Amino acid sequence: MVVEHDEDTIRHADHIIDIGPSSGKRGGRLVAKGSVADVQGAAESQTGRNLLHAMKHPLAARSAVVSLERAAEEEGMPDA
Repeated sequence: MVVEHDEDTIRHADHIIDIGPSSGKRGGRLVAKGSVADVQGAAESQTGRNLLHAMKHPLAARSAVVSLERAAEEEGMPDA
């Protein structure tokens, strides 16, 4: 389990648990769980809305993100 707010890490997760709908007194309950699509479809999920309408940096393009398996393959590393 990882507590994460990085979009790429969330998108690569096997299963997402979104606790919210906000922080502090307005948070602390399950608002979405499952795949990225499941979280995007949850009406109360701020994370889902952010994943659905990802913010774009005004000056720089997004960096490419590859899976660990693909990165290892590109580096010629044997399977773990």
